[in-house]
Amino acid sequence: MTKITFIFLILISSFTYGQTVTIPATTIPYNPAAGTISIPTTTLTINPAPVTPPITIAQLLALHLNIVSVEYKSGIHEVVGYNSAGALVTAKVQFGLNNVLAVSRFTKPKLSIVTIPFKVRPALDTFPSKAQAGLTNIGLSLNLINYKMDRYFSTGSKATHTVSAGIFLAPTVEEITPETTKNRILQKSSQLFISTGLTIIYSYSDVSFLLVPVGFDLSTTNPGKKYIYQGKYWWGFGIGLSLKIFGL
Repeated sequence: MTKITFIFLILISSFTYGQTVTIPATTIPYNPAAGTISIPTTTLTINPAPVTPPITIAQLLALHLNIVSVEYKSGIHEVVGYNSAGALVTAKVQFGLNNVLAVSRFTKPKLSIVTIPFKVRPALDTFPSKAQAGLTNIGLSLNLINYKMDRYFSTGSKATHTVSAGIFLAPTVEEITPETTKNRILQKSSQLFISTGLTIIYSYSDVSFLLVPVGFDLSTTNPGKKYIYQGKYWWGFGIGLSLKIFGL
């Protein structure tokens, strides 16, 4: 029986789908007993498995999938997700011309490189509110809460939007003077501080724009500890880059 099955497989594999195959009558020896098996003439039509046509965006939404991945292949989006029963479903979707599929979810914490060039310091004692601008710091933001939305278009392109909240840490340089130390130092100097605070970040693809609603500068030197803004609240704006740009 094994020999017979093997011969049929070889015959079938050598023809294309949709072709009619006639297998002639033949006699195949077998052991034991040195007898023979006669196989009658057989006609087979080899047809491909039925192809399921792609569904529309509306039909996809009706499946209520928890989508985990979307890939664009030859004009068709292949969408993979879990249905309400927990089963993994793969759907091929044909987008209309102006169709957009939005997939949103919370993602795990991540790091990004940030700089905060704009700081606003509220009025303090006899000093008025002060705005600073300059690239005096660069550091890391740990984005603890991330809400991500991927938008897939009929052309196969994709746009990613993310809103995050987290904390940042960055070395920064502050210039201190006799005036801003209430004359506790005698000459102007630049001192190293560590900036930290909360961040609210909007990211488009791998570029981020951030708001620092609460920030503080903490001195690493004795002269810096005499700065009137040492440990005092400020707020500001900055920009960031995803570590993916650097292959991390």
